[in-house]
Amino acid sequence: MKTTFTRFSFMRRYWACALALLLLPLLGWGQSTTIVISQVYGGGGGSGATYNKDYVELFNKSGVDVVVTGWTLRYGTSGSATPSTSTQLATSLVVLPANTTIQSGKYFLIRLGSNNPTSTAASLPPSDAMFDFDIANAGGKLQLLDNTGKLIDYVGYGTANFYNGTGAAPAPSVTNASTRRNNGCQDTGNNNADFTTLAATPRNTGSAGVSCAAPTITSFTPASGPINSVVTITGTGFTGATVVRFNSTAAASFSVTDASTITATVAAGTTSGAISVTTSNGTAT
Repeated sequence: MKTTFTRFSFMRRYWACALALLLLPLLGWGQSTTIVISQVYGGGGGSGATYNKDYVELFNKSGVDVVVTGWTLRYGTSGSATPSTSTQLATSLVVLPANTTIQSGKYFLIRLGSNNPTSTAASLPPSDAMFDFDIANAGGKLQLLDNTGKLIDYVGYGTANFYNGTGAAPAPSVTNASTRRNNGCQDTGNNNADFTTLAATPRNTGSAGVSCAAPTITSFTPASGPINSVVTITGTGFTGATVVRFNSTAAASFSVTDASTITATVAAGTTSGAISVTTSNGTAT
């Protein structure tokens, strides 16, 4: 018995978006559409530290290059006064230099200070901007504003008294950074859900970029076949695929050849229907 694979490009799609973010008073902040704070590391120079300097990493999750000349990164201690778009954090201030653009899917590394200037820990990779002030490891608040003062992103971490969403991002350590999930792509407007702690791995404009776009399916072959058929699926954004389905039945196995090609084996019990590919950025059908 042959199974026919189809791609329902005409089918209606229903998206149910339940935004249950319990935002704090005066903090009407959600997701950034362009640049996000993707890593926070405040352990630079500490005993057993991986690196001798603190750093903050930015990431352009959008599909276009973004000019960030004159943008500011502001830092406040964990218990400092309530920030808002009209009363910015003022403990420390970074102004991004002239002629600065963050390309789509790329990172931007801001080197900060150290709590031990004589530390023998490893140096950071080449930084895209450098400012000499130390940020706390246990907790703090970071605010990214564009050159008009518009709030772009906000992260409260550790013991911070204010944050975006229902909870603060986890605190970094001397070896770990508080890191935005999915290579910087995840942005639900909730610091606690969007960040985890991972080994500090600072990325700069020279680091490999990633795409936050949902996958797409453009073609597949063969169009039909028996159980155990191997189907080659062509499209975009397949890197990191977690599930391939044939009419809602998971493939017996699949292999991601590259970002545009997947080979998948049709499992027993599969019936004719749509092919879908799921990654952390969405599902293509």
